[in-house]
Amino acid sequence: MKGLSRFFLKAASVLICAVILINSIPLVSLAYTEKTGYINGTGVRMRSGPGTENSVNGTFSLNQSVTVIGEGRDSSGDLWYNVKSTLGTGYVFAEYVTVTGTVQENSLVKEYDTPYAAKITDYAVNFRSKATTSASKYGQFDKGSPVTVIGEDSTSGKLWYHVRAVINGQEKTGYVFGDYVEKTVDYTYDGEFENYLNSQGFPESYKAGLRNLHALYPAWIFVADKINVKWSTMVEGETVPTRSLIQTSNDALKSNAKEVFDPASGQYVQYDSGGFVAASADIVKYYLDPRNFLNSNGIFQFFGHGYDSSITSKSALQSILNGTFMEGKFPETVENYDTYADVIMYAAQESGVSPYALAAQILIEQGVNGTGAQISGNYPNHENYYNYFSVNAYATGEISAAENGLIYAAGNGSYLRPWNTRFKSIVGGSIFYGKAYVSVGQNTYYYKKFDVVGDLFTHQYMTNIMGASIEADRFRRGFTNSMDSALIFHIPVYLDMPNEISPYPTGQGNNNFYLKELSVDGYQLNPTFETHKNVYDIIVDNDVSSVNINAVPYADSANVTGGGTKTLSYGENSFSITVTAQSGYKNTYTVNVFRSGTAPVQGEPTVTSSYITDAEYVYGISEGTDVNAFLSRFSVKNGTIGVVSGDTRKTSGVIASSDVLVIYNESGDAFNRFTLCVSGDINGDGKISIMDLSMVQKNILGIGSLNGAKSKFADINGDGRISIIDLSRIQKHILGIEKINQ
Repeated sequence: MKGLSRFFLKAASVLICAVILINSIPLVSLAYTEKTGYINGTGVRMRSGPGTENSVNGTFSLNQSVTVIGEGRDSSGDLWYNVKSTLGTGYVFAEYVTVTGTVQENSLVKEYDTPYAAKITDYAVNFRSKATTSASKYGQFDKGSPVTVIGEDSTSGKLWYHVRAVINGQEKTGYVFGDYVEKTVDYTYDGEFENYLNSQGFPESYKAGLRNLHALYPAWIFVADKINVKWSTMVEGETVPTRSLIQTSNDALKSNAKEVFDPASGQYVQYDSGGFVAASADIVKYYLDPRNFLNSNGIFQFFGHGYDSSITSKSALQSILNGTFMEGKFPETVENYDTYADVIMYAAQESGVSPYALAAQILIEQGVNGTGAQISGNYPNHENYYNYFSVNAYATGEISAAENGLIYAAGNGSYLRPWNTRFKSIVGGSIFYGKAYVSVGQNTYYYKKFDVVGDLFTHQYMTNIMGASIEADRFRRGFTNSMDSALIFHIPVYLDMPNEISPYPTGQGNNNFYLKELSVDGYQLNPTFETHKNVYDIIVDNDVSSVNINAVPYADSANVTGGGTKTLSYGENSFSITVTAQSGYKNTYTVNVFRSGTAPVQGEPTVTSSYITDAEYVYGISEGTDVNAFLSRFSVKNGTIGVVSGDTRKTSGVIASSDVLVIYNESGDAFNRFTLCVSGDINGDGKISIMDLSMVQKNILGIGSLNGAKSKFADINGDGRISIIDLSRIQKHILGIEKINQ
C-alpha cells in the first residue's frame, strides 16, 4: 500500500504539473476572430506571455487602441488577451482590455514603426473610435490641432489615419479621415524659394503656409495670380444672399439678413434643394480667403483643371470613385466603356477637362450615393433624361432646380443634347464644362466658385460656399501617387488684403439678433418701429430730464443692453441698444432724443455743514458714522451732494477715510470734491484698529512712511505732524479709554 501510495502521489504531482503547463500555454485558435478594443487602465503592462511571471514588453496608456488576436490563461486559470498594437504583440490581463467589436472585413491595418507628428487641416474634424463614419466620436479637432500618426487603416478604399492626440483634456488613440491630416515638417530656410515668393509678389501672410508646403513637396510651384479687385469688394459681392449658400445645422454660419431670414418665425429662406440657405458674411470670408487653404488638401482648389495625360491615370481616377455610386460598372451598355471610370476618362479626352475634376464635380452635384434627382431617370414628366453636372439647374418661381436642369437636358442642340442617356449626359456635360469654364480662365475650383475672370460674380458654377474646398479634397485623391511631381498651383492675391487671415467663425446657436419691440414711454418713434430699421428719433420738451427706452428681442436667448431710463442733456442725446444673439453676432439700434431749449442759467452750488472743511478735506468724522447721517449734517443750495467710494455711489454703510464727498450742480455734473477724513482710520476700511496703530508706529520709527491723505488721517491732534501723541490717541481709542472725535 505504501508503494502504491507513493506512486499515486507521484502521478498526481506529474498531472498537476501538466495542468499548470497546459494552462500557461496560449490558447490561440487558428480560426480566432480578431476583435478591436482599448486599454481601460493607466500604466497597464504588456507581457511576453499570459501571466505576471513573463517579461514586460511595454506599458500602455489609458484608452490606447489594441487588436485582440487570441487568448491565453495563466497558472491560476485567469484570462489574458493576446493583442497587437503600436507596442508590438504581447499579452494583457483581460480585465484591462475593453473589447469594442470585431475587426472590419476588408480593412487593411498598418501600424508604423516610426510614428510622426502631423496637424489637422480643417475645422470640426471628427476623432473617431474606428476607421468609419459610423463609429462613435471622442470629439472634434480644430484646424491646426497637433496629432501623432501611429498607423493607417484603409476601409472601403478610403484612407484613415490612426492617431494619438489630446482631446477634451485626455490623451486618446483613434482615427481621423486621411484628407484632414497633414504631416508636420520643419521648414529649413531656402533662400532661392524665399526670393521666388518675393518675385511672385506673395504677401507675408501667404508665406507661412507656402513654406510648409514647400517643406513637404519641394517640387511644387506656386504662382501668384494678381487679382485687380479689392478684398472688400469681393467680400461684399460674395455675400449677396443668392451667391453664397451653405447647408448646416449651425445657425451661426447662416446669414440673417433681411432678405433671407424671418426673425418672427426664426426661419431661413431655402434655395436650390437640400436645405441650402444664404451663408453668413464671416463664413464667406473664411472660404474666400485663399490663405486658409494653403495645406496639402485645400491647395488643390487652385490646381488647373485642364487635361494633362502625363499626370492622369485611370487607376488614380478609380481611387476617387471608390466608395461612391460610380465605383463599379456603368449602368448602361456602351461598347468599350464598362465602368464609370471608362466613361469619365473618355469624357475628359473629349472635353479637355481633368477626369479627376469631372468625377469630383459629379459627386458634388449628385452626392456620393448618387441620390440626386437629376440622374434618377424617373423624375415626374421628365423620365429618361439625365443631367449629371446639374447644368442650368437653378430654381425659378414654381420650378425647382432639379426640374430646370432636366428641362435643359431634354433640349436639342449643343453638347450632345438631348441627354436621354447617362453616357451622353456625362460626355456632353463635360464638354459644356470645358467650354463654359476651363477655356475662359475659370480653370480651378476656386475660380469656378468665385468669378474674378470676367464680369465679377456673374459666371459662378456653384453657390455652395464650401464647394471649392469639398471638390479639392476629392480632386487631391487622384494625385495620391504623384504628389511629389512638379504640380502648379494658381493662388489669387487681391488688392488691399488684410494682414490677418480670415478666421473660421466659432459662434454656435441661435442667430436671431433682431428686436421685436422698441419704444420710448410716452413718445412715438420716427420712423415707426420696424425690425430691420436701426435708427430712430424723438423730440421732447425742455423740461423733460429723462426717458425710458423699452427693447424686447424676438429670441429669448438673445441679450439686450442699453435700454431703461436715460438722463437727458439739452440738445442731442444718442442711445445705443445692442442685441447680442446666442451665436455672438451683434445688432445695434439707435434712438436719438432731442431735448428742446437750452439749459437755464444756474448758480453755483453752495454747501454749509457743522463739519470742519478746508480746500480738500472734511474733518471731524467719527468712526462708524452712517453715510445718510453724515449727509444730513449738510445744507445745499443750487445742487446736490453724495458720497462716492471708488467709482460707486455710496448710499448705505459707514464713512471711511478716502471716501469722497461730491457736490453736484443742478445739471447733475460734479462741481467739487472733498476727501473724507475719519481720524485714525488710516487704511480706509472705516474702522480704527491695531492695523492703523501699527502704520503710525512704523512711520515714527522710520520704517514706514505715511504721505498725502494718509498723513491727514494719522494726524489726530491736527498739529501738522505725526508724533507719539497721535499714536497714544489711537491706542486709547482702541482700548476704549478716550474716543477720537467723540
